Amino acid sequence: MDVNFSELLSADCIDLDLKGKKKREIIEEMVAMLVRSGKVRGGQSVVEELIEREKEISTGIGKGVAIPHRLIRGIDSSLIGFGRKKTPVNFDALDGSPVDIFFILLGPEGSANTHLRLLSKLARYLHGDEFLGALRSAQTPREIIDIFVREETL
Repeated sequence: MDVNFSELLSADCIDLDLKGKKKREIIEEMVAMLVRSGKVRGGQSVVEELIEREKEISTGIGKGVAIPHRLIRGIDSSLIGFGRKKTPVNFDALDGSPVDIFFILLGPEGSANTHLRLLSKLARYLHGDEFLGALRSAQTPREIIDIFVREETL
């Protein structure tokens, strides 16, 4: 089963103007977006699980990108949300750089293999400067989805 991000990502799970200034605020904002979309229930427990994950090691992977992620109880399939900040924030990224691009990736408990495949695929995409540049310059949620469609057809 090869899942495409363009199929997982929906416009109601994309925020091109995140307001949070701290790691917790960003995570809360991203989870709230997934709750509003109807894809997640129990938002506060999801926030706490993601914060616990961040205590293990930061999901700020470098190049201005963070991917808070976790396997959680109560969801049926993998979920992804995208957020962008106009002004990058400290997210304790591994390379020390501030972060302006955020993905939240949630998977159901027991789906570790699928979760790792999705993380690996996303990391490969994010390695490309052209892909990252397109994410930073997109003006609408539809453009973000289209960026993934293009990447997935290469």
